[in-house]
Amino acid sequence: MHFRYAAIHRRTSVFLPKRNALTRFFSQLCLPPRVGFESLTEKIETSSASGKLIFHVFASLAEFERNLIRERTRAGLDAARARGRIGGRTPKLDERQVREIRAMLRDPQVNVSDVARRYGVSRTTIYTWVGVVKPERSAE
Repeated sequence: MHFRYAAIHRRTSVFLPKRNALTRFFSQLCLPPRVGFESLTEKIETSSASGKLIFHVFASLAEFERNLIRERTRAGLDAARARGRIGGRTPKLDERQVREIRAMLRDPQVNVSDVARRYGVSRTTIYTWVGVVKPERSAE
């Protein structure tokens, strides 16, 4: 959500359906002076001092909650790593398959699309794991 200053004029209010929509992007929002914010569901408005206070309290709580989630996620990932768990998707090809594919692609008669179909992966996966393999030329 990005607010364009050209669309916001003096003595204008910015209306959003929920407070979360604004507090999530609070760091990106800097309203010009004399421009207010009004939430349609929570009846929060920033044209008065008390409205600004409530708005900033909610924004601070949202930022605090975001930081807690970030810390908990990081702690969970670190604990999983300490137990030997590695995140991410399991590899489509193991080392033995990569060696077999390299050997197959050295033959000039073998097509990358055929190898990919045989191993059940895409051509991109073959190139990612194996790279470009130059076919060996027969000595004639």
